[in-house]
Amino acid sequence: MKKIVSIIIIILMIMGITFMPTKAYANFNIENADLYSKGIYSDYLHFGDVGIVFNYVVYLKDGIEYPAYCLNKDLDGVTESYTYSVSTEELISNVEVWRAIINGYPYKTATELGCYTNEEAFIATKQAVYCMLYDRSPDEYQANNEREERVLNAVTQIVSNAKKSSQVKQSADLTINDVTASWEPDILDEEFVSKTFTVSANAPISSYSISLENLILKGIKIVDEKNEEKSEFLSGHNFKILIPISNFNKKGSFTIKVEGKVATKPVLYGYSTDRNFQDYAITGSIYENGNGAKIVYYDENKTEITIIKEDENGNRLEGVKFCLLDENKGIVYSDLTTNANGEIIIKNLKPGKYYIKEISTLNGYEKNGEVIETIVAYNEKITATITNHKKTIEVEKPKTAKDNIQVVSKLPKTGM
Repeated sequence: MKKIVSIIIIILMIMGITFMPTKAYANFNIENADLYSKGIYSDYLHFGDVGIVFNYVVYLKDGIEYPAYCLNKDLDGVTESYTYSVSTEELISNVEVWRAIINGYPYKTATELGCYTNEEAFIATKQAVYCMLYDRSPDEYQANNEREERVLNAVTQIVSNAKKSSQVKQSADLTINDVTASWEPDILDEEFVSKTFTVSANAPISSYSISLENLILKGIKIVDEKNEEKSEFLSGHNFKILIPISNFNKKGSFTIKVEGKVATKPVLYGYSTDRNFQDYAITGSIYENGNGAKIVYYDENKTEITIIKEDENGNRLEGVKFCLLDENKGIVYSDLTTNANGEIIIKNLKPGKYYIKEISTLNGYEKNGEVIETIVAYNEKITATITNHKKTIEVEKPKTAKDNIQVVSKLPKTGM
């Protein structure tokens, strides 16, 4: 007899009927479910010749009642007169039961199951769970009226879909992906560089929110693809990060964090602390809270213009003054002076068109009056070499005695 019992236990374990909670933790924000019965019902279905009597067991979360399905039919459970709480920190382990529940109520509506009421959908899903747990066939059930026909059809539908399914419960982890490979000048606002990102998951996402941490640079913005500032986005919509070019003066990193709703259809294992009472499969929202993070690196803006000042012999000139103008001839820098190497290095510029104008030069040199136009791309380094010529000095010749002789013109004589 003991040998037979051992064989039965082994068979049940192979079939997945021995139910222990998995150690995979759900990101589904309930630690305990306070179960209660909404009522006791009969005349909804027959198992063989026996009419099924059941308690419609639920728990309340955020003002919504979610069904709970018993997992140990030979133990007592929640009734109208007896309620208890179950611990719900872990995911259900039996994938066949999970497939039955996500093909049943509440993940499918009563209408989708061909039922008229939630009570009909509940008992259909509960019996589909028993079919998976105890290797029952829907053919073992009987329907004696139209309501029972609807319930039996729903049981058959749920079990069939569950057995045909290869679906497994997906992680709620969210992944932030690069859309653009590098930081580039923003096409909508030249004051910024930008990078575009998208969010993905292994299951459909309804929406997500973005936040930034570990910021060093000031003025960083989260925007949509129209550059409108926002932090909440719908599934399939990209987001951008804008960094002011003027603040982009050193390399560093920051963290992008994402939170969102992922349609993982979580089912939790409700563990009864009193082992004389049965455990429950705890349903919930289709969506589970998901999250993710990404460290983003950036380099400093390397866009710069170098002005080199030299004479016609290639000698560098120190102390020559320049100004830098933007594309509209507005002043960007008004008092730039060449150093001992005859250079002015202007860093951290916005890409675009600039004009270089000499303001004053050294004694003995002619000021270069040309206004030099230059165009610099993002992270490009441009060098402009400007030449000054020495002034030409005219030397006066000393005057001689001959130079001092004045020639007096005589007037012709006329008659008296």
